[in-house]
Amino acid sequence: MVGGYEGITKINRQKESEVAMKNKILDISRFNNIESPIWDFDFLMEYLPSRDGYREAIKNYALKIIWQSDRVANENKVIILTNKKTINNIMKYKIDLTNCYCIDFDCLSGMECYSSLPTIEKETATFRMHLENVSINMVEDICRNQILSVNPKSIINIDKDLIILAKKALLIIENIRCYDLRVIHNNHDYYHSSGLKFNIKDRFVECGGKDTQHLDSDIFSQVIFNGKVFLELEEENILPFIIGCDDLVGGYEGITKINHQKESEVAMKNKSLDISRFNNIKSSIWDFDFFMKYFSNDNGYDQAIESYPPTNNSS
Repeated sequence: MVGGYEGITKINRQKESEVAMKNKILDISRFNNIESPIWDFDFLMEYLPSRDGYREAIKNYALKIIWQSDRVANENKVIILTNKKTINNIMKYKIDLTNCYCIDFDCLSGMECYSSLPTIEKETATFRMHLENVSINMVEDICRNQILSVNPKSIINIDKDLIILAKKALLIIENIRCYDLRVIHNNHDYYHSSGLKFNIKDRFVECGGKDTQHLDSDIFSQVIFNGKVFLELEEENILPFIIGCDDLVGGYEGITKINHQKESEVAMKNKSLDISRFNNIKSSIWDFDFFMKYFSNDNGYDQAIESYPPTNNSS
């Protein structure tokens, strides 16, 4: 109706000429030069995920600004800039998972788990891995009770079998003996090994998921340890996911939507993966026969039944 591309271009240029005729001076003093968190993509996805065209807030947030008159300069200045997260105490939990394996790294719930590449604190032999979009089984009272002992009003205080969705969490494994990585990036396998070694009764866990920073990357980590396992969570980052047999996100379509939103979030970051950090050593821990020879299942974790490398006293 407007003459195609040429007609649209003509209308645009007419409007541009109209503005050029006005060309008023912009009074920049009207702006307070405060850049709120709403421009941050991660903040937006956390507080206002997309809902049918519009975005709908899923939790409260308040940005508090206090103004004070400056009599000398006769102008207003911002003197305090805080937000609700700093005003109110954030409920933080550190769950001891040493005797309770409850993280759905296998994505049996349908929710795709995301993880960071691990960081290792060599002085304390501590393994840390950031997790996102991970489902956690709260059926075991040992997990649920640790949270309720800190905060009886937690959102998980539900008297039924419960699986929660943690938007963010931190996995901590103490006193590790060794760890191995397999990263699949753009259909290529990259390996890294700290040096395979363990003693009888050392424990084994596999963790990981889709990469939180790099698109088309999956992280698989094998950790052997003889210390404690913790999961750090914040109340504001957990949501009831499945209560009894009923999910709260809209079934398959709801789960798919959440997974797609998370994938889009990673696509916005899509950092370059530095493959030089991997030493390209593929240890025997990835071999099924080796694993079955040296480990047996024990309360969710696997436990070494022989030492490696074998000692003179080993059979």
